[in-house]
Parts: sequence; structure tokens; C-alpha cells
Amino acid sequence: MSMTSRLFRRAALSVCAFLLGGFLFAATYLPISDAELAQRSPVVVRAHVDSVAARLETLSGRTLPMTIVRLQALEVLRGRLPDSNFRLILSGGHVGDRVLWVPGTPSLQAGQEAILFLRPVPGRRSDYFLSEFGLSHFDIRSDAEGRRFAVRPVFSAEEDAYLSKLEPTLTPSQPGSAPLLRDASSLVAAVKAVAAGHRPPEVFYARPIGGVGAMGPIRPLWVNIGGREPGNCGGTPCLFRWFWDTAASPNGVVTISGTQSNLSDSSNGTPTVQNAVNQWHGVVASDVRYSGPAAGGNVSIQLDAPSSFDGGVAFNTPLPCGSGGVLGLGGPQSGPAPIGGLTFKGDANYFPVVSGTVTMRIRTGPAGCYDVAVFLSGVLHEMGHTLGLGHPDTGQSTHSTTTAADWSGAVMKSVIPASHPSTPQTDDIQAIQYYYGTGVIPTPTPTLSVTPTRTPTGISGTPRGHVTPLHFVTPKPNVNGRS
Repeated sequence: MSMTSRLFRRAALSVCAFLLGGFLFAATYLPISDAELAQRSPVVVRAHVDSVAARLETLSGRTLPMTIVRLQALEVLRGRLPDSNFRLILSGGHVGDRVLWVPGTPSLQAGQEAILFLRPVPGRRSDYFLSEFGLSHFDIRSDAEGRRFAVRPVFSAEEDAYLSKLEPTLTPSQPGSAPLLRDASSLVAAVKAVAAGHRPPEVFYARPIGGVGAMGPIRPLWVNIGGREPGNCGGTPCLFRWFWDTAASPNGVVTISGTQSNLSDSSNGTPTVQNAVNQWHGVVASDVRYSGPAAGGNVSIQLDAPSSFDGGVAFNTPLPCGSGGVLGLGGPQSGPAPIGGLTFKGDANYFPVVSGTVTMRIRTGPAGCYDVAVFLSGVLHEMGHTLGLGHPDTGQSTHSTTTAADWSGAVMKSVIPASHPSTPQTDDIQAIQYYYGTGVIPTPTPTLSVTPTRTPTGISGTPRGHVTPLHFVTPKPNVNGRS
């Protein structure tokens, strides 16, 4: 059974990151079809991973730990490579005493095969970023019968179908059923057609026989941006919270730089930022000390940003209206903490948040082309990350008690609902009440019809998520049509 394209409904999806003792980033996406992704990517390549290593890289004036993936091209599907060997730069890594952890960033391992949608790093030969971050990485995985599938490991199959505009709503799959996954050869054929200027053929989907490795299911429970408790990242604390109650954190004052252009309500973005401040500050039975916007502050909201705050890894070009891809980047900055971190409600390994940054990507097109409802939800979501909230569908707190019905409406889900909520929802509110509550909060009784599967968040012992190793693929000399 194949999946057919349906009406595009805009939503957003996020990926988070943090630098211990530095900035914690989060990227936000809009859905994009495979064909549009190919059209927006200067280079698309099927490649073999030779090695993966972390090192410090200086990008756009910022020196940060990055993961450097060295690859050999097996087949260039679109564009050209100057050499068959090239490097992919990904946010995150552990270099000496500097750690940048990116829970939603793609992770590759030596020996595997992947399809990558790329954009060149300015001024660097044979260095590339992913064109639209997590949307631009497909692992090649085989089922028990040897059929090859192209899998986006960052997302669950349900999220991937929604983000690819194949499904109008995000619907959990039936328990026990194998997910529908892209046939790898049909994705390759579609990209080649786009490269040749032809109408791309349909990308076929099928259910793998015997599975293709771990893929995260949709889970409905809130989580810290640093992952699930106890928050021990290989001996390093990695949970985040504003410690207003102990004076380890200053009050959060929101400030705005720039104006957001092309919003459909003709506003400049300030009312949307004001809404986010009001909504998080106003969560019932909580003490969220956010105020503003003001002329100066420690929570900076940068509108019409030309590049992302991580040195341009997430984005460094405008996003045209009507196109999917990365919408923004943001998150908190932590202050220092003692060995073992600070303790909150019996859990150690917390860093105190001292400031935050949100960068919202510039969108180009005719006046009013940027749906303000999408922008509003995106800003609300990103500001939730500055408060220490993570993605409930990529990890879950041991303290969560919300129900399965709450997953579909949470502002902080990696895929923001098509309803574009303008206020925190049930799951988000419980998270805020847990971290910043002012009294005894009634605990809902769980009524789960299906028990969510608890899976590793990739924070224990390593700053990277795990990807199932794949079989070795022998490189073939088929680069840019040369034999």
C-alpha cells in the first residue's frame, strides 16, 4: 500500500541542543515534500561514511564543538562535488572540556550508507552542511528480505509522514504494526528526476519485513531539554532549569532585536513575542519570572535572522514563503554548576539557566505571505525551550503523568499541532508546574490505552544519539557520472 500526497497543512518541528556552560540551541521546521527538498538542496548524494570524529570548528566567528563526518560519494544524484571525498559538518560533539549536545541532530556511523541533501559551507571546498538539518538525512536500511529503505532516523515514521506532506495530520500507528517506509530506489529516482528538470515519480512506501532497526514511537509525556532524569551525560550534568527560588538564576527579561517581515497580520512580530511572554509567565500555579519585551534583557529574541546562532549550521539563507524547512533556532544559556550539578526535587545534575536566545529565520516573498499562526506557535515553542522544556515525543520525564490524549496538543512536541496553539497545553502546563510550581498541583490519573515505550534519549555516556549500524557498502566510482 502506497501513501499519496495530500493537502499541505503547515506545522513545525523542533530539534534542540546545548553547550555545557554555553548556549542551548533548538531548531524549528516546517514540512517539506521530498521533491521540494531536492529542489532546495544544491547537492544530493548517496554516500558511504568513512569516519566520524568531534573537533572544534570556527563558523561565522563562533568556535564550537562539531562532529565531522568524512564520506565517500557513491553516486551524486543532484549537483556536483569537487571531489568524491567530502566532509559533513554537524552541530555537536565533545572536545576536551567543551560539550555541545544536539539531541535531534542526525547521527552517522562509520561503515553505513546514507542519502544526504546538502548545501556547501561558504568559502570551504568539499565541506557541507545538511540543507535543512534533520530533514536532509536518510539512512539506508535493509529489512529481513534485503529490501532497502530510506529512513529519517531523527523522526518517528508518523512524524516523517506528516513532515513530508504525505499525511494531513499526525496519527499514531496501530500497536504492533510495521510502519510504512520509503523505498530507497524510488527516492533516488525522484531526486534524479528533479535534477533533470522532470516531474518526479511517486516515492513508494512499503512495510519492511522483520523491521529495519529502532525507530522512536510517538510518546505523550513532557521532558527536560537535557533529556530524561537523572540527566547524567557521561558524568556531566545536563538538565536545565531557571533556579529563581535559590537566586542561582536572574529573572528573565525578554528583549527583541529586529522585526519579522511578511507576517499575514501585518504586524512586526512584537505582539507574537509578547504573547509568548504572557503565556509562559501566566501558567496557573507557577512562578515563571519572564517579563518584557524591554529595551535590554537576558532573553534575546532575534527576528528576521539571516543565519542561525550555531554558526549557520541550521540555516544561513532566507526561507521563501510557501517553502518548508528550518524556521528558527533558540534556547537557553547555562551558568556554571558544581560537580554533580544543582539538585531539584531530589534529582541532581541540573545546570542553572542564566539567559536565552531565539533566532527566527527571515522569510522572503510577497507582503503577508508568512502565516502569523505558524510564527506564533514557533515563537511560543522556542521560548518554552529557553525555560528548559524539551520534546515530549523524543524523551519523557520520569515525573510525567499526562495521558495519551495529551500528546496531540502539546506545544512542545517536536511536531507542533496543525491547530498552531497560541497557549501552553495540558502537557506543557504540567511541565511548567513541575519545574516552577507554587503549590500542590492535582496529579491527573493516567488512563493510557497504550503504554508508551520508553527508549534511550542518547544522553547517557555519549553526547550523540544512537543509530543502528548498517552493513558495509563497498564504494563505487560513480561520482558526477565519471567511471
